[in-house]
Amino acid sequence: MESLIAGTIIGLMGSLHCAVMCGPIALALPVRRSGFWLGHISHQVGKLSTYVLLGALVGTLGAGLSLAGWQQPLSILVGAMLLLGLISKWPTLMKWGPYRRMYTKMQLAFTKKLKDGKPHHFFMTGLINGLLPCGLVYAALLGALGSGTTMNGIVFMAGFGLGTGPVLLIIARSGSYIINALKGRVRYAIPVVVGIMSIFFILRGLGLSIPYVSPGDEMLKTEMVNGEAPSCH
Repeated sequence: MESLIAGTIIGLMGSLHCAVMCGPIALALPVRRSGFWLGHISHQVGKLSTYVLLGALVGTLGAGLSLAGWQQPLSILVGAMLLLGLISKWPTLMKWGPYRRMYTKMQLAFTKKLKDGKPHHFFMTGLINGLLPCGLVYAALLGALGSGTTMNGIVFMAGFGLGTGPVLLIIARSGSYIINALKGRVRYAIPVVVGIMSIFFILRGLGLSIPYVSPGDEMLKTEMVNGEAPSCH
């Protein structure tokens, strides 16, 4: 439950950024044929599915590190990486050739699937949308990595997707007015969200016995419980 709440809060806090970056995509969806709600919800479910899959992958990696006794150092490392990304202004994966080529192919597939307006194509474009480069998603994935278990990683990213969804539905319903009003005013959205996340993970890893924020060292020790590492929340 804690991972779900944490992911949802991160998604809600970063939703203004999502409004500017992904709002145009929401406005571009040709939903007249399928209906507004069916088209947009199908798209959101597709994107959420991608987030959940990515959460499972990074959560599994984090679980392996936790089982090896690296739960506290991992939490501190995640916080440090978030701070490093914040200071370096999130160097984009687009500078990496293979990813740039994959991204171009995703864009072409995205555009092609949007043309006919079929409901299942909205789901497919949502899957693709979840893979598009985004600093906020990178930050959320680091959060899922530090969550301690595969399930926590899944739940964290599910919460993140649910947190970012409402503002996109509002934009799709209200038109471009919100996007135009927010442009130039949300540049601090990611730094604030990422800064809070980094502080949280560093504090949690330090084991300062602060309830819900920084559990004591004994609570953070990794033990085998039903075959998997317990959450350190």
